[in-house]
Amino acid sequence: MPDPPLSASPEDFIDVSPGMRWECIGCGTCCGNNFTRSWLDHCVVPMTGPLVDGHCRHFDRETRRCGIYDSRPAVCRGHPFALRRMGDSHRLQVHRHCPGIDHGDVLDRRALIRSLLDTITELYDMDFMVDWETVDTDAIRIYRIK
Repeated sequence: MPDPPLSASPEDFIDVSPGMRWECIGCGTCCGNNFTRSWLDHCVVPMTGPLVDGHCRHFDRETRRCGIYDSRPAVCRGHPFALRRMGDSHRLQVHRHCPGIDHGDVLDRRALIRSLLDTITELYDMDFMVDWETVDTDAIRIYRIK
């Protein structure tokens, strides 16, 4: 497998379309710094410590799951999903290289957006209001209120 790029670009993400299915399949791609080298290096390592064999030190190779899942850093909670600003609105997206795409149940876009905003609120002490009428469109309206 070629080395992953240094950082994620907008082209690395695809829209979470209505009806898209996703499930964590326990491949370790997120925890193994395989989406981008900067993901763990700059976001996770400072919070959890050095990598072990190219993976987060909390990645359990036997179970293929996070060993501290219930108390994992906020920065890990939303990955591989993102709310990406596009002009005056946002798009709900997923990293295109995540092997969990097309597995599991249909994603609940509302729950996913709430979860991502809760994580951002925790990380940056911000609050948001969502125009829920726009959630099933490609132009989700999210307003920062704090």
